[in-house]
Amino acid sequence: MFPNLHDRSHSESFLALITNRVSEPGLYVMDEPESALSFQGQLQLLRFIHDGLAEGSQFVIATHSPLLMRMPDATIYELGDHGICSRTYDDLAVVNLWRRFLTSPERVLDVLRSRLTHSNPSGQTSGQAPKRRQVRAAEPAAHVGSVLHMLSWW
Repeated sequence: MFPNLHDRSHSESFLALITNRVSEPGLYVMDEPESALSFQGQLQLLRFIHDGLAEGSQFVIATHSPLLMRMPDATIYELGDHGICSRTYDDLAVVNLWRRFLTSPERVLDVLRSRLTHSNPSGQTSGQAPKRRQVRAAEPAAHVGSVLHMLSWW
């Protein structure tokens, strides 16, 4: 029932587990499956989901991955402070944040560095390493992962 996972990478093991456990049409719920997957692994998962849909399966997926959210004909819901709202792919906050980052990574990182420096000027004295600072989810610089998306294909 379970494949040998010891001789594989984390991503390969996850994909093997999915393909072995999801073998018949059904309703499948996945929570952030991208966390174990590389970009290529996410593409393989999309192909697997596509094939499952063709065989009559249904999927509900909680994800932060713009790649998984791009599944053709997916119904996308964004969960946030505003509640649960149906969204188009192009209207998703995480998609737009990724676009901004990929267009100008240095600009985004400069803004992040600036916010961290202004909110905590490090509190260090000469010769000391900077103090590590935890970024809270409520801060604008950290909200990239604070939005949960759910995909379902019916």
